[in-house]
Amino acid sequence: MKSISWLAPLLAVIAAGAIGFQIGSRSPFHPSAPSTAAPETLWTCSMHPQVLRDKPGTCPICGMQLTPVRKEAGAPGAPAGERKLRYWWDPMMSPPYISNKPGKSPMGMDLVAVYEDEVRAGPTVTIDPVLTQNIGVRVAPVEEVPLSLSIRTVGYLREAETHQHDITLKVNGWIERLHADTEGMFVKKGAPLFDLYSPDLLVAQEELLLARRALERLPAGAEERLRLDTVELVESARQKLALWNVPKSAVDEMLRTGKARATVTFRSPADGFVVEKTVVQGSAVEARMKLLRIVDQSVLWIDAQIYESQIPYLKIGQKARASIRGRPEAAIEGDVIFLSPQVNAMTRAATARISLPNRELLLKPGLFATVELSVEVSPRALMVPREAVIDTGVRQVAFVVLGAGHFEPRLVRMGLETGDGRAQILAGLAPGERVVTSGQFLLDSESRMREAIQKLTGERLLQPPAHPGQEKDRPPQASKANSDTIVAPYLEWARELASDRAISPAAVQSLVEAARTLASEAGNAVADAATPLRDKPIKEQRDAFKRLSEAVIELTGRTTVSNAVGSKLFVIRCPMAEARWIQTTDDVANPYYGSAMLECGKVTAVIETVHP
Repeated sequence: MKSISWLAPLLAVIAAGAIGFQIGSRSPFHPSAPSTAAPETLWTCSMHPQVLRDKPGTCPICGMQLTPVRKEAGAPGAPAGERKLRYWWDPMMSPPYISNKPGKSPMGMDLVAVYEDEVRAGPTVTIDPVLTQNIGVRVAPVEEVPLSLSIRTVGYLREAETHQHDITLKVNGWIERLHADTEGMFVKKGAPLFDLYSPDLLVAQEELLLARRALERLPAGAEERLRLDTVELVESARQKLALWNVPKSAVDEMLRTGKARATVTFRSPADGFVVEKTVVQGSAVEARMKLLRIVDQSVLWIDAQIYESQIPYLKIGQKARASIRGRPEAAIEGDVIFLSPQVNAMTRAATARISLPNRELLLKPGLFATVELSVEVSPRALMVPREAVIDTGVRQVAFVVLGAGHFEPRLVRMGLETGDGRAQILAGLAPGERVVTSGQFLLDSESRMREAIQKLTGERLLQPPAHPGQEKDRPPQASKANSDTIVAPYLEWARELASDRAISPAAVQSLVEAARTLASEAGNAVADAATPLRDKPIKEQRDAFKRLSEAVIELTGRTTVSNAVGSKLFVIRCPMAEARWIQTTDDVANPYYGSAMLECGKVTAVIETVHP
C-alpha cells in the first residue's frame, strides 16, 4: 500500500487540469451546452415520430403507446479549412428562394451565401454508406430543362352539332312519296327527300301564277304605279313559297310551265346520313313537325375531360392528336374548338372539345378515342423525379444529398407534374443539387425524430446565416411555442357546435390570426383549416371542423398546451362522422351532430398539459 501512495496526488492534479481545460475551452466561438439538463430517455410514437415526450404515455394523434428512444449526439461541427459555397438563397421566404448565383430574390432582398457545412432547413441525417445501400437510397440531379406538359385523356366520337340538319315542315299536307325511306342511308346535297301534297302550297302557287299573268297582260302604256304594284304582288307570292321552304328550282319550274304542281319535292340541304325518320310514305304531316334529321359526318367532335390543374394551359386553337381504336394505324390531328367554362364538381374536370376532319367518312360516332395534347409551359424549369418529393398535404419535402452520408430535409414547393414521372420545383432547390428518389420516407422519419428531440431538450438548431439587418425581422421559432391561444378557442368552438350554435366570423378571424403568429407549418395548417368556417351555416362549419380538428391534434403533438386550458385534454372519435375532436372532459359532447347524437363518440387518447 505504501508503494502506491504517490498515485492519489497525481490523479488529483490530472483531474484538475482536465476540468480547467474544459472550462477554458468554452468561448464565444464554441458556445456551451444549454444549462437545462436533457433527459436521458425520451418517448416517441413509432407512427408519428414528431411526437416526443419526457415520460411514457399515449400518442395524442393515433392513441398508440409511446416507445422509448435514446437522445442522439448533436450534429458535427464545421470542417476545418476553406468553406465550399453551395448556393445563394433568401432565408425569409418559405419555401426558400434558391439560386446558383448572387442577386436578389422575388421579395427584393439580397441573396445570402450558404456553405456546405451549414444546416439550412432542419436537422441533417447521417447514414453509414453501407446502410444507405442496404435501404435502397437512390439519388438524381436537379435539372434545368424546358418544361412541356403532355396531357393524355380519352373520349368518344360524336356528331358535330353544327353539321346536323332537321327537316321540319311549315305547312300541313301528306307525304305522297318518300325518297329517303331508310334510316342510315346516305343522301347527297340536293337529292329528293319526299314529295309533299299540300292544299296551302297549291293555293300559294296559283296566287303566284295569277300575279305573273296580271303583270304580263299590262298594256305598254299602263301607269307606272300600277306596274309597280303588280310587280310587288308577284314578289310577295314568290316570297311566301320561299318562306314555306319550297325549293327555288320548283318555283322556277312552275313559272316556266305556267301550271301549279299538285306535289312539291323537298330536297336535302347537305350531304349526310339519315339518322332519324318519323314518317312513312302516305303519312299526314302538320306544320312544326320534324320529319327527318340528316347529319353531315365530314367533321366529328370529341368531348375530352381535362383535369382542373391542366385547364389553365389549354387554349382555343390548340392542336390535338387523336388515336382511334378502330383505326390504330394512324393518329388524326384536330383542333380544340371549345373549353367548358365550368368544372364538374364530382370529377373535378372540364370538357375540351376537339374537332376532327372525317372527309373520307371512315370514322363513326361512338368510337373510342385517346387524345394527346402537348403544351409548352416554360423554356426553363427546375425538374426532379416526382418520387423525390414527399407531399404530406401540409408540407412538401425533398432530401438533398450533402455528401459523406449526410442528407438534409429541404422544404420545397412543387409545380406541375409531367406524364413521364417528373415534377417541377418552384422553390427550395437549386440547379445541380442532388435529391433522394428512393428511401426518403425512412430519412424523413429519422429527420423529424431528431428535430423533435432537439426541440424538447432545448438543443440549439443550427440556423441559416441571416441577411444583415434582417435578424430583427426573422419570425420567432415555434419549436417550443405554447398553443393555448389556438387550443382554448378551438375547445370553445367544439362546445358551441355541440350546443347547436354556429361560430361567429369574428371568432374565426381571431383564431386564424393567432395560428399565423406561430410561424410554423402546424400553425399555418390550423389557419388554413379554420378559414373555411367563416360566414358559413352550421352544417358547413361542422364539415370543415373535421379538418380543423385534425390540424389542432397535429399541433398539440408539435407544441405544448398549458394546464390553464385544462388539466387534461381528451381526443374523442365519432365512428358515425368518421372524425375526431378534442375536449376538456371525457363526457362526450359531439360537435358534428350536436343534440341529434350528442353522446356519439369514444375517447381514443389523452393529451397531457404542462405547467406554464
